[in-house]
Amino acid sequence: MSEAGDLSACAPHHVCSKATSSGQATDLSATAFRQEEKRYKLYKPDPKAPKALRRRCDTDFTDVVDFRDISRNTETNKNMMRLVELQPNSQISAAYTFSGVPGLLFFPNAVCEEQQSYWCHQALHRFTQSERFPNNKSTLDANVSTSAYDATLRWATLGFKYDWTNRLYHKERWAVFPSELNTMMCSLVNEVAAVTQDQFSAAGLYESQTAIVNYFPVGTMMMAHQDVSEVCLEKPLMSMSLGCSCVFLMGTEKRDDKPFAFFLRSGDVVAFTGPSRIAYHAVPRILDDCPEYLLLPPPAVVAAPHKGQQQQQQQKPADREGDDSAAATSTSVINGKGNTTSLSSSVDVASSSWRGHMKGLRININVRQVYDESCPFLFAAEGEEQR
Repeated sequence: MSEAGDLSACAPHHVCSKATSSGQATDLSATAFRQEEKRYKLYKPDPKAPKALRRRCDTDFTDVVDFRDISRNTETNKNMMRLVELQPNSQISAAYTFSGVPGLLFFPNAVCEEQQSYWCHQALHRFTQSERFPNNKSTLDANVSTSAYDATLRWATLGFKYDWTNRLYHKERWAVFPSELNTMMCSLVNEVAAVTQDQFSAAGLYESQTAIVNYFPVGTMMMAHQDVSEVCLEKPLMSMSLGCSCVFLMGTEKRDDKPFAFFLRSGDVVAFTGPSRIAYHAVPRILDDCPEYLLLPPPAVVAAPHKGQQQQQQQKPADREGDDSAAATSTSVINGKGNTTSLSSSVDVASSSWRGHMKGLRININVRQVYDESCPFLFAAEGEEQR
């Protein structure tokens, strides 16, 4: 959900100001949006302070909207949650709008566990290769290249490249956009193309043309921003969450309006349309709760050999970073009532080479359509991955 032009995403924060209509600067820390960011931010006790003064700062999540557990929501939030009436043959189990944020639609648990594993692997091994997909390190320094994930990586881009200085896209500069990701997002958009409640609007053809892959370790945050650099703002921005949960804030076009807070968990997808497409949003908190199915399994307990018995160990070849040599699998793109589209992959999703990074990490893949016209060249074959 990162604004493509925000290079400071997840960076240390400082008090900043904005100019008012009168030309005077206003302290952003005083805005309603900033107050909610502070409310949900992770505060750690000062290790240098005396133990008696190291108080644990517990956060009250009572007001956070939770579409995975409707019963735990406040009555106020329940009254704003509206179940979307889906077609009888719909392949998704549920979708919701929220009247407090017009144009926003939630697909809770839309991506099955196997597909979550697939996209985590892609994000940590394939999308981190800067020669194919630019990232924050290679963009800031042309002499830097990356081939795998490390803790300093914050984002990578797919599809059309972004000019960070001038805050615009260049149609002649692009990296390949994964066709499987386009298929998934188009399938979800098609599922709700007829929905109009709470100012949601996703009618017409949709094509994924660019994406930001964000990497959020626990303790980082994404400050309030708008995603408004795309030419085609009437098309949905689609955002998929993987790994650790987060608190997501969504407001209006004004920082002075108080935003609503939502839990986003691994497998959730959110569609921004209408007023929400250009609204301020943020991620002030990452929760340390990555699902076990995305983590390394606990080490096996091996019984000690009997005295005098020769110990024999049969070792499996170690997983290689980015090893795509495993047998192909075919899995459903959408987690719902049935298969919508299957994708075949040679990626070994059971590999430990990516699971070791997932503890304490949230991955967010947000997809946008940049131009009104179709750009089929983005879905090029391997070997034609960047211009």
